[in-house]
Amino acid sequence: MVAVTLACSVANIARKPAAQYLAPVLAVRCPEEYRGWINPGINTFCKVLAVLFAWMLATLIYAVQSAIQGGNIAARAMIRLLNKHANLKAPIDESETMLDEAVGWTLAACGVIVQFKMGFRLPFPLNIVLLPLIIMQWFLAFCVTFIH
Repeated sequence: MVAVTLACSVANIARKPAAQYLAPVLAVRCPEEYRGWINPGINTFCKVLAVLFAWMLATLIYAVQSAIQGGNIAARAMIRLLNKHANLKAPIDESETMLDEAVGWTLAACGVIVQFKMGFRLPFPLNIVLLPLIIMQWFLAFCVTFIH
């Protein structure tokens, strides 16, 4: 819902400058019978662009949050595996060391960098296998944004 609120706010702010610069240009190029649709068209255009911006921003926020959570989960699991299978002099206590946080944040940073480099898209074999879930994700995002 934060993305919807952000999109509405950005669209409302962008509407006035967009109408100021686009309406005169469109009024000259548009036939007389369609000029009544210029302002609603500009409003819709601003809303669509704001929704796309909000979706991209939400994707970035979700990617960072997922990377942080996944990095910490992986680091803690690695420490547990080390405690169980490695011949350590003393077991590593997660609550008394910053090792899990350091490794977790490092993994999170690597994960975010990989996400940026891949453009938040899945690699080739996974994008085909997970296509139904990708379509469902877009459908749900559309429903949350446009259906009240």
